[in-house]
Amino acid sequence: MTSLQESARTDGGTEAKVQRRDLCISKTVIVLGKTTIDRLLAKLFNLLWSSNLVPTPQDTEEVRFIKETTEQDWANNLAFTIRAQTLRPFYNLFLLLWPYPAKFALPPPRPSRDYFDNPGLADWLGYDSWRIGRFLPYRDRDTPLRSLYRMHAWLCACDEISFGYEAQYFYSHPEPEWRLENVPDPKDPDPIRYAILAGLVEMMAVAFNDRFELGLPRLGEGLSYMFYGKLLGEGRKVQVPEERPPAWAANVPPVPGPLVVLRKDGQETGGRAWMKRNVLLGGAAYLDWA
Repeated sequence: MTSLQESARTDGGTEAKVQRRDLCISKTVIVLGKTTIDRLLAKLFNLLWSSNLVPTPQDTEEVRFIKETTEQDWANNLAFTIRAQTLRPFYNLFLLLWPYPAKFALPPPRPSRDYFDNPGLADWLGYDSWRIGRFLPYRDRDTPLRSLYRMHAWLCACDEISFGYEAQYFYSHPEPEWRLENVPDPKDPDPIRYAILAGLVEMMAVAFNDRFELGLPRLGEGLSYMFYGKLLGEGRKVQVPEERPPAWAANVPPVPGPLVVLRKDGQETGGRAWMKRNVLLGGAAYLDWA
């Protein structure tokens, strides 16, 4: 090997080391930057919402349990979740930080067939709620109608698993406004959407009551389910009232015209509450038999 070749080889090795060093530095800077952002957001979240996690005399036993059991580093976890695990981090951050209205507004609804033809639209609407729905700053401002419209999207997209997750989220809300009979009338101008929403609350009432008969609570996953476990551990019985669909659902008429088919598995029957409204749906999973 000539001295020139040896020099070129040495220079090449040095350049590779410099590139690896620069890459390592870049990765470190990125990680530190993300960590700094998470810490700053966590401080802001704590400043805004820590007082809401302090139990009050007006809290029910379940709400008090949820507050007392909330993870201590919830603010850091929320910051990380928004930044790294949601499809629309900037939108979600704005949604949480913007204080008006007190409850989140209902997003502009899409036609039911849009979700059937393009299931990715349902992901865009509902995916992030799975990720941040366990945090109280989001849960406190979410509404049952928003959850129902997310379920509508999953139903029309024929996504049974995602629909099930959203149903569990609905189950896990102990607040009175989340009782089915208290869900307000959406007065949806789209006859197909309106029929699906009406059938949904009727079939959810059947499903909830069946859970009660089996000795299961009207609870989903998470802290509410932990509260149920606490009561069982103490030998206490969960008292649950019968669920009833809201009064407005009974007045929602069938969709005029031929049967609206939003089902991809070839089945020709579906949940009674939808079939009587001239809609054949997929994606309802265990609600199909109701």
